[in-house]
Amino acid sequence: MIPKPRPNTPLSPGSETHTDRSTGVAKSNFSVHYLVASVLVASGLIVVLRAALGPFRWIVSVNNPLTAESWFGVAAALSVAMYSREARPSRNESLSKPKLRLVALVLLAVTAVVWGRALNFPFIADDYYHITNGIHADLWSLPHLFAAPAKDLFFRPFGLAAYAVEAHIWGINRYAWHAASLFLHFSCSFLVFLLIIRFGAEKWSAMAGALLFLVHGSRPEAVFWTGAQFDLWATLFFLIAFLAFDSWLRDGLRPSAAVCFAALLCAFMSKESAYVAPLAFLFSPSLIHRKWRERWMRTVPVFLLAAVCFCYRWVILGGIGGYRDSGQRPFIFSIGWRTLKGLTARLGAILTFPINWSKPIEWWLVVLMILGLCAVAILIRARASRDRLAAGAGLLLVSVLPVHEFLLISPDLEKSRVLYLPLIGVCLIFQSLLQALGQRAASIAAICLLAFEAGAIEHNLSVWGQNGRLAEQTCATVARQLSSSSDRLVLSDVPNVIDGVYFLHTGLRNCIEWAAGRPLPDLKIHSEPWAPAVLEPPDLVWNDSSRAFVRPAKIP
Repeated sequence: MIPKPRPNTPLSPGSETHTDRSTGVAKSNFSVHYLVASVLVASGLIVVLRAALGPFRWIVSVNNPLTAESWFGVAAALSVAMYSREARPSRNESLSKPKLRLVALVLLAVTAVVWGRALNFPFIADDYYHITNGIHADLWSLPHLFAAPAKDLFFRPFGLAAYAVEAHIWGINRYAWHAASLFLHFSCSFLVFLLIIRFGAEKWSAMAGALLFLVHGSRPEAVFWTGAQFDLWATLFFLIAFLAFDSWLRDGLRPSAAVCFAALLCAFMSKESAYVAPLAFLFSPSLIHRKWRERWMRTVPVFLLAAVCFCYRWVILGGIGGYRDSGQRPFIFSIGWRTLKGLTARLGAILTFPINWSKPIEWWLVVLMILGLCAVAILIRARASRDRLAAGAGLLLVSVLPVHEFLLISPDLEKSRVLYLPLIGVCLIFQSLLQALGQRAASIAAICLLAFEAGAIEHNLSVWGQNGRLAEQTCATVARQLSSSSDRLVLSDVPNVIDGVYFLHTGLRNCIEWAAGRPLPDLKIHSEPWAPAVLEPPDLVWNDSSRAFVRPAKIP
């Protein structure tokens, strides 16, 4: 038998490769690790300078931070992969009811502290549209939603039914609507904790992963925007189905299978992004140590259910449905360079620096950003379990497949809601890195990174609150200008997005009618079709510089 070479023995004649005994990582005279570390330091420094100084020109011109963020994200991912190690057996933590209640209370308290001030934010955009439709909906006709396509060629009957039920309960109470969204977000975070525990995580690291899901800076669009509740419902049922599927594999309980299928049906009918479930379940805790052939065989029932639901959806919509480009081609088929760039550079940028750059960065957020970068420097050196990292990366990548066309998220974080479900994989990776560190280093890294994410939430929410108040003020101003004797008024269209936050391109009519307290049939808006076909000259025109409606003659 030929003896295996020792770790510090050259593998071939002339090779200069050896092993660093402190880390166990292969090194050479021109180490890839040093190159990646240099990229991390340089790109991280550029991002910090851009945050502290604003756009600057010093050796290089930096206006848009996305390039530096992208290099940092890709380098961090490579570092984590290079330092990973072979899997070792993990233990399953026992969770008693008192411990689960404590976890729930901690998550609920953090939810209240981080998100509480958003309860008073006014509605925006689609919020007015969905709530108005929900109020006018006949609850007895809700089953019809499950057999008919929506006007926008989406098939989300459970989400629309949920809007109708909530609208009959909450009315137009903004506190109640935002509280309902926050409760859904809290519930998803708690289920993320339970899922991470299933992967053999220790309780403290699983709690850190759940907190990352709760306070990640990319959350505001999905959580605060009432019009994005589809994402919350789909993720909630996805997680329930995931946990039930793993219990079914592990314990063979038929009730778990029933719960899994019922939750999947609700997820599929909440938002189309949930159709990644069969692929995501290939990375379930009970399957990650098994061969791929066995993984595929165990998930066949889930694939069959998804296929049946997808065929039903296809028949209802007369096609795949969903978002379309200017040529009426479904976005899901637009695969090209944008897809590759979104899956690599842009995804890493937004996940590592989830900041709305349309607003100047506060000094305290710069400090928290530096702490967050220090946390990343600690985490990337952790020799985490390779199988768990692969499971997290797999969950992340399959979850972004349905939204690949929207991954080129801009610096203002518009469309960041598409990352709500995929972040589950990032949380699993984060937990794996923490658990591979010593207790002290892990605590420092977790506190610093979570503090940065909470600071990013505070910064990003301020933009949402500002735009919500602008929308409410705009509608109140128009309502006051409407004569009580004549409600005839023609308005120009308004922006769809301001500083990365959806405004009133959708929902403007409903917003003005709410402010006026009555229907306004004679109100004309240029974004809406009406007869005659020729648009009438607007009485009020939107001015981007003043962010208000003005008389046409007053436009500078």
